Amino acid sequence: MDATKEISEHLIGVAKESTRTMKSMESTSEEVKRVSIYMGQVEDSLDNIVKSSVEVSSQIMNIATAVEQQSTESGGIAKNIVATSSIAKEIENMSGAVMKEVDKLAKVTGILEDSTSQFKLSAVK
Repeated sequence: MDATKEISEHLIGVAKESTRTMKSMESTSEEVKRVSIYMGQVEDSLDNIVKSSVEVSSQIMNIATAVEQQSTESGGIAKNIVATSSIAKEIENMSGAVMKEVDKLAKVTGILEDSTSQFKLSAVK
């Protein structure tokens, strides 16, 4: 009789542990989903940074071309200065956009770090 009781108690303990494990796995699964969403946001932010960087690079090449033309064309100097100023303003605006994307990336990274730290804590429990 005692052996049957022990086995029954052991099975109840195993069932409880199984339930806890299942709940932990569900929680971990939800955390993985959230991390995946954050990773998508990080990817989007990085894509925006790359696009902005390409645009800035193109504008820098335009400035270099404009400066070279200014040195060879004395009659077009005033026009090129205006064009260069406009390009510099565009670069300044793009740089601001890049900084905004970097800030977004930093925020998403913070959220991701928080999520992964929670994930690690949940996995340990």
